[in-house]
Amino acid sequence: MLRFLDVLVNPTEIIKKSEAPVQLHDFVIAGGVFFDSPNAIIDSLKKPTVKSSLELGELYQLFYNSNPKTLELLRMLIDEVRPEIVVETGVANGTSTRTILSSFKDYNLLDSKLYSMDVDPRVATPDLMSSPQFNFVIIESSKSFITAMESIKTVDLFYHDSDHSYGNQMLEYSVAWELLNPGAGILMSDDVNWSGAFLDFSKKVNRIPLLLADGGKFSGIIRK
Repeated sequence: MLRFLDVLVNPTEIIKKSEAPVQLHDFVIAGGVFFDSPNAIIDSLKKPTVKSSLELGELYQLFYNSNPKTLELLRMLIDEVRPEIVVETGVANGTSTRTILSSFKDYNLLDSKLYSMDVDPRVATPDLMSSPQFNFVIIESSKSFITAMESIKTVDLFYHDSDHSYGNQMLEYSVAWELLNPGAGILMSDDVNWSGAFLDFSKKVNRIPLLLADGGKFSGIIRK
C-alpha cells in the first residue's frame, strides 16, 4: 500500500511502480478468481457469492496449493522418472507432498524418499510424519537451505513451490541444478509467472522451458 510519505520522499519510484506490469499473483493475493471461459464468468455473476482464493485451506490460503493439472503432471513425472530422491520446497497445505507420497505407493517406489523443506514446522502434520518415506527439513535461511541440499547430495526430481521472489527462485534453481542427475534429473517449478527467474535460469543453463498453464498459475520444467 502506498503511503503519502512515500510519494513525498521518492515520487519517481512510486510512478515507476505504478507503471510496472501487474503480475498474475497480484490478483491472486488480492483474492481474484480466475476462470477458463467467458461462460464461466457469466455463470458466476448469477450466483450470490464467488469463492475466493483467499479462503483458508488446512493451514494456508487456497492459492498456496498446487493446482490440479500441476499435481497430475507431478504424478506423471514420478512414474516417468522413477526417482529415488525427490525434494520439494514449500509444503503449505501439503497438496504436492501428499501427491508425491501417494505416487510412490501407486508406482511401487517403496525405497524412494521425499525431502520436504519449509519454514513452518506446522506443515509437518501427523499423517505426513507417519510415512517412512517423508523427511521434513526446517529451512530458516538461504544458508540452511544450501546446507540441507548438500547433505542430500543427489536429487532426481526437484519441485520448487516456496517463496517465489526472484532471488529465492534463482537460489533454489541453482543449488538444485548442481545436484540433479545429468541427463535424467528434472527441475520443476510452480508459479513461474511470479518472477522472471525461471526464464532467466533456463537461458543460463541452455535449456528450453516446458510450461503448463493451469488456470491463473503456470508451472515449468527443464531436464538437466
